Amino acid sequence: LNTTVSANQLYRGLYNLLRGWATYGIKGLKGNSETRVITGKLSSDNILSLRSTVFRISITGNGKHSRVQIEKKSGSSKAVRRLIGEIENILTKEGVLQK
Repeated sequence: LNTTVSANQLYRGLYNLLRGWATYGIKGLKGNSETRVITGKLSSDNILSLRSTVFRISITGNGKHSRVQIEKKSGSSKAVRRLIGEIENILTKEGVLQK
């Protein structure tokens, strides 16, 4: 996913968003602001009734543009695809997703 905001701004926004999703099933969220990497787990006890999965989000940037890469570390591919879709929807609503 390519965006029109800086990597640091996108990292902070995604980390805060995912932290807010703790009540919906995101657990063990860890972020490294220096490398702009976020790792976490979608627990099997989640609002979407998806299987458990561990994911890694890395954000790279060049000036005012950045790129988000979301990968499955283990678990359900369907759950990661759904997570990507939800993040993509939010970035689109915020008007920062490059077309």
